Amino acid sequence: MQDVSRSQALQTVAALHRVDEHFAAGYMAAPDEPPVIRFAMGVVSYWQHVELPAYQGEALYPCSPSLYARNNAVEWHYSACLTYNRPRLDE
Repeated sequence: MQDVSRSQALQTVAALHRVDEHFAAGYMAAPDEPPVIRFAMGVVSYWQHVELPAYQGEALYPCSPSLYARNNAVEWHYSACLTYNRPRLDE
């Protein structure tokens, strides 16, 4: 795997935040970290940048739809884990 410089990582993170891909931005923020750390950073980044939707009385666990899906290219769901939207990635 090719090493990614800190400045390249920061440029990638900034670009991802500009297009509201906050999970992906957090995941890409520290490319040299193990995947589990990067995944956790993605979740933290996501919740730092989005508002929690209003609760409508629906079931939340174990099979609710994504509580925060916004047609992102990369999303996290507590039950389904990491998912991606291929058409959105292709944009």
